[in-house]
Amino acid sequence: MSLKKILSGIIVCLLYTFQPAAAQSNLLEQDLSKIQVDQLSDAQIRQLAKAADDRSLSDQQIESTAIIRGMPRSEVSKLMNRLRAVKLQSNSQSRQNNRSRTNPQDSTRLNTDERIVDSALSLLTKEERKVFGMELFNNRNITFEPSLSIATPKNYQVGTGDELIVNIWGASQQTYALEVSREGTVTIDNLGPIYVNGLTVEAASERIVNRLTEIYSGLRAFGERGPNTFAEVSLGRVRSIQVTIVGEVRKPGTYTLPSLASAFNALYLSGGPTFIGSFRNIEIVRNNQVISTLDVYDYLVRGASTQHINLQDQDIIRVVPYDTRLELQGEIKRPGYYEMQEDETLAEAIRFSGGFTDKAYTHRLKVVRKTDRAKRIEDLSGEALNDFLPQNGDLVKVDSILDRFENRVEILGAVFRTGIYELQEGMTLKDLVKKAEGLREDAFTTRALVYRKGEDLTTEVLSVNLRNILTEREPSIALQREDIVRIFSIFDLEEEYDVKIKGEVQAPGEFSYMRGMTLEDLIAMAGGFKESASQARIEVARRITKNEAIEDGVAATFENIQMADIYRFSVDENLSLDPENATFELMPFDQVFVRKSPDYEVQQEIVVKGEVMYPGEYIITNKNERISDLIGRAGGLTSFTYLEGARLIRLNPDYYEALNKRKQEVLDSLKLSRMSRENNVTSETNTNVPQQEIYSQQLDSELLTTLAASKVRMGKTNAIGIDLQKILENPKSKFDLILLPGDTLEVPKELQTVRMNGQLLYPSSTRYDRSKGFKHYISEAGGFSRQADKKRAYIVYANGSVDRTGSFLFFKDYPKVKPGAEIIVPTKPSNMGLSPQAWLGLGSGIATLTLTIITILNRIDSN
Repeated sequence: MSLKKILSGIIVCLLYTFQPAAAQSNLLEQDLSKIQVDQLSDAQIRQLAKAADDRSLSDQQIESTAIIRGMPRSEVSKLMNRLRAVKLQSNSQSRQNNRSRTNPQDSTRLNTDERIVDSALSLLTKEERKVFGMELFNNRNITFEPSLSIATPKNYQVGTGDELIVNIWGASQQTYALEVSREGTVTIDNLGPIYVNGLTVEAASERIVNRLTEIYSGLRAFGERGPNTFAEVSLGRVRSIQVTIVGEVRKPGTYTLPSLASAFNALYLSGGPTFIGSFRNIEIVRNNQVISTLDVYDYLVRGASTQHINLQDQDIIRVVPYDTRLELQGEIKRPGYYEMQEDETLAEAIRFSGGFTDKAYTHRLKVVRKTDRAKRIEDLSGEALNDFLPQNGDLVKVDSILDRFENRVEILGAVFRTGIYELQEGMTLKDLVKKAEGLREDAFTTRALVYRKGEDLTTEVLSVNLRNILTEREPSIALQREDIVRIFSIFDLEEEYDVKIKGEVQAPGEFSYMRGMTLEDLIAMAGGFKESASQARIEVARRITKNEAIEDGVAATFENIQMADIYRFSVDENLSLDPENATFELMPFDQVFVRKSPDYEVQQEIVVKGEVMYPGEYIITNKNERISDLIGRAGGLTSFTYLEGARLIRLNPDYYEALNKRKQEVLDSLKLSRMSRENNVTSETNTNVPQQEIYSQQLDSELLTTLAASKVRMGKTNAIGIDLQKILENPKSKFDLILLPGDTLEVPKELQTVRMNGQLLYPSSTRYDRSKGFKHYISEAGGFSRQADKKRAYIVYANGSVDRTGSFLFFKDYPKVKPGAEIIVPTKPSNMGLSPQAWLGLGSGIATLTLTIITILNRIDSN
């Protein structure tokens, strides 16, 4: 028979147990004798439990129905144990679901506070959460469900309702499922009742096996022959017990539990102690006597298992109010309320809390204690923790240590090991230098500085001769806490020297000066010459520090003061210096200029587009190349050329000048900002300010970002109107312009349209008609609008030239329209009239002036 059919049979039996007799008569044919509970899955057991719940069947009804249908008692016991375990798990899950339904979004939250909201801890107040141990019974991840699949405890006492399984094997084979009756006995066929109530499983097993020898002689040994039959007694189904929980618990009452349940199982079901309930003195009352006490701290702190206190039927768990509880605040690993027993000291409370944090000030603790009238503070030294007995309501505060050092000195500068050192008793400046592994070779020993804080925390500076101290010519000074010793390097006291190289080298720029640096060294550091470098022009400009004319007593005038010395050098055709010039030794602040060869030019491109035989890019062959030359190099014009529409597009120098100026401004700003940031960093670390280095890659990135935010508002190119007809008729004439790098010559096809734009009723494009004039095309666009400035209308021709409307007396001279032209009618300039307020002000002014004049005239008449 398959497991599915077996399970279906059990469910059918349960559903029809309390139906009419006709239905029950059919169930007598159901056979459950071959069922194996261990082979049923958890899902099948849950399905069976749900069917029983739907029919409101008790455990006794399920058990009796299974026995009636032929299920062995041993299997019935296993089935009931698994059903009880599923019910306990289901109840726990339903409680969790109820909590999660209060806030269905909690399951998606990940931080600690939101996990608390998603559990029973959300029902706790802020003060209740501070009670040590409160989370134990209000945490959804801890259920304290009794395990029914563990081995039978040796101290388990058999009682009414328990089932004992007796297995016999060997020469004889038999299995008995014995239920302990109300009288405390079990009954075996052919044997009288065996009393087992109150015995441990081990004692009951011994008694039952002794009685079984009466019918199974093979269980005994005879002479040299050993036993050939063996028996084993184990606990099958366990009984249910009722335990009453009273006192300071969240849900006092009577609870039905398996007999294997412990006090922790019962406390968890009751919600645990309340805010005033004791966690240290939970009483287990049996037969009106306290048989044991439960200390939750043993489980939380010591890890001791207190669950060995097994409950019995009608036991009472009483949670009394706490006697002594204190609060720990501050630098404690687990701040909160801790319950103390009578002989426990403050050191024990701190151990309960996990101890001090790494920032705790343990030299002295503050204890706030309540008296009959007010509060008082007691300062408690760290050594007295083991002797201090807390009182109820004590508040112990643990402060954090100060952010200062009691034995720190620091040495900076020209020593091998700069940094912070321990200030030992009697330590001197010489000792500190020795700890720093001595002075570097570049140390300036004539003067060192010691920065020292006074009693009022003001800083004073002591200047010492380090050389005399180290050679014992002077006594060494004693160091104090927080002293900072600064030993300078000779390079710190010198001006930073540099040399510059500009012009036709690969990497022009500024370089640090080094003694013995030659001209050839600097050129090599700059990457060598460019191909464009001049063979005859290398100049070195040297700063003059003293003027010889002034030194000789000659009066300083504008004419006789020399600003710099100039040294000139030449290179050979391979761009190499001769041996004498190569070894020319540079001096600080020298500036080297490598001039560009006057005959050197890079290839410069021009472009021709449109109706030429070979359009494309061309290289300027000489500085006097003109438009006609370019037309000739391009193979001449095609037959579709529109000469009047040809135009020259030239790069706008003003745009690139403004762009380069803006680039330099941005570059300077970025350099200053970078230097300021680096200065701030170096000043905070008490080190020398390093030489500033600007990396071109990073600057380019920042430059592009800045330029994108502030673009130069100017056209990159200009269109120049040309007369290609005259250029081709008179090459090299004034009309034939000289080409510049970047120029683009556009030669279009003959155009057949005219465009109208601006203040017209219908701006549009129309077909060009040689016989029509300016007014015709205005009419084609619907005529002028009200805002049109007719007098200033103009036309832009295809070659980029412009012509405007002229006038003579009352006559207007409109420009001639050509193919590809664009007629543009501008807007009238705004001419706003006076507002009502302006008219009112003007009227007031006139009235005032009139009144003044009348007054003056009246006075004249009266005189």
